[in-house]
Amino acid sequence: MSDLEEQYAKLYENFVDPLLRPHTPQVRLYLLSESRPPEADLARALADYEIFVPRSPDEIAFIRKIPMESEEQFRAECARVAKILAGLVAADSYIGCSYDDVRGRTTFQFELQKTGDSQEFAESQTTPE
Repeated sequence: MSDLEEQYAKLYENFVDPLLRPHTPQVRLYLLSESRPPEADLARALADYEIFVPRSPDEIAFIRKIPMESEEQFRAECARVAKILAGLVAADSYIGCSYDDVRGRTTFQFELQKTGDSQEFAESQTTPE
């Protein structure tokens, strides 16, 4: 395939109905913290996640492409990551946890919060499906 044909193929993908395209299941985590740790520290601590740094200095996103068999498995994964992040971030930090299934739909979602003198994140709010 020539370079031009590849470019047209990529362009065409943008016009295909996204609901018809297969999706890779993924866990998405959004950390909001007034004192975000250095990106290199986060990358070392969560090597199995891709890290996305938005323009805001207070937030960062983590994505891991992995299928989850159940909500319990998803919550266990979020708890594992929250335990790692708890030692790296200050109090008054939030983690938004979401899981996107094979259809690209957000299936599970909840938030964790680290407040006051707490050394751990705790569930702060359950978001209805």
